[in-house]
Amino acid sequence: MTTELSKAAFILSYQDRHAIPDARLCDILGVTRSALYAWKTGARAPSTSAHRIVTLLSLLETLAPSIHDHIAGKQ
Repeated sequence: MTTELSKAAFILSYQDRHAIPDARLCDILGVTRSALYAWKTGARAPSTSAHRIVTLLSLLETLAPSIHDHIAGKQ
């Protein structure tokens, strides 16, 4: 369960760090707003796929900042 909670914490921390609105994060991850809300409240853990997408976005942030910014909605 700790691993599942850390997946949510990682995703939500990424969202906070980049000030990504809920709707945009849902679009990026392909999830519903209710799924995101469930992660935020701890009712449900994010999928491994959602965690991997955010991990890749974090990597893009370092290797290709302009692509990352475009995906994250900063441009």
